[in-house]
Amino acid sequence: MKSKLIIIILIFFTQLTFAQNNNPNYNEALAKDYGGDDYGMKLYVMAILKTPKDSTKLKAISQDLMRGHLDNINRLVE
Repeated sequence: MKSKLIIIILIFFTQLTFAQNNNPNYNEALAKDYGGDDYGMKLYVMAILKTPKDSTKLKAISQDLMRGHLDNINRLVE
């Protein structure tokens, strides 16, 4: 009984190794051009900005900053 269990486990793990296929669409040169690692992946960092609790004081400042941001975008479009 013990040997049958070991054989079943070995067959199971050998099937897992055969399940790993290489991506035929992977382009190593393109991945290196974009700064990807050995798997073609690139590290990104995501930041979450939180609004402070007393945001009513900052409303005028944030509107002024947004207006400047939009003015700059319009300037770049022109």
